[in-house]
Amino acid sequence: MTKVALIVPIFDKTPVYFDLFLNQLSYQRNIDILILSNLKLEKYQFLPHIETKIIDKPQNLERYISENLEWFTSTRTYWGVGSSNFLYGNLYKFIHQLTKNKPTQLTLSGINNNMTFYRSLPTENEDKIALENTELELTTDNIISFNQGRIFNYFNRRSFAFVNIDKAIRNNLFSIPKWEETPNKFYLSNSGFYNEKEFRNYNRLHFQQKIKNKGMRYFISIRHFLKKQVDDVEVISQENHHV
Repeated sequence: MTKVALIVPIFDKTPVYFDLFLNQLSYQRNIDILILSNLKLEKYQFLPHIETKIIDKPQNLERYISENLEWFTSTRTYWGVGSSNFLYGNLYKFIHQLTKNKPTQLTLSGINNNMTFYRSLPTENEDKIALENTELELTTDNIISFNQGRIFNYFNRRSFAFVNIDKAIRNNLFSIPKWEETPNKFYLSNSGFYNEKEFRNYNRLHFQQKIKNKGMRYFISIRHFLKKQVDDVEVISQENHHV
């Protein structure tokens, strides 16, 4: 089995969506995760596949990993560095698609961001391969579905490896939900987060609004059509009068 390690640096402060971030990490059970931080994280509960290491913030993270984390990276087949700016989907599924020929480096390519994993074990294959379009971006035309750690486009059901939640929050200015416990399934539109019950209500109201808008457009088009018919009749009447 291909073993994968993910190193996640979190320094100075946790993001406002940290509970959501940890919730998504909790589903990455086929990936060994190491969180590096200078913060006290004792209040959070971590599953066995997630470790934490308290360190001073290094000036050069790459050098720190090379000099101090061989015990973690060398015992896995591939390792990479993650970011708390993202919510992760089923990462192992996407990584596993690229490991058949044991490349020396593999990349999950996104819109403006890439995730690169490096092979720790010796290999004769020096190829560096990539899987394109693995990042889902929140837009006005889509809704993101989170289902037990997986990330989908709600409308076409296509799955993705990660979404830049930090960028989505900054661009749309919505607030983080005050759930007592993060649900297994939740949704994200450009108006905010919804659990299943909230999303059903949102979907119904959204559908009703679409019907209302379509009805209004239909009414306006009919009104324009009737007005044009009246105008045409008046023109014909005037022409007959002149004749």
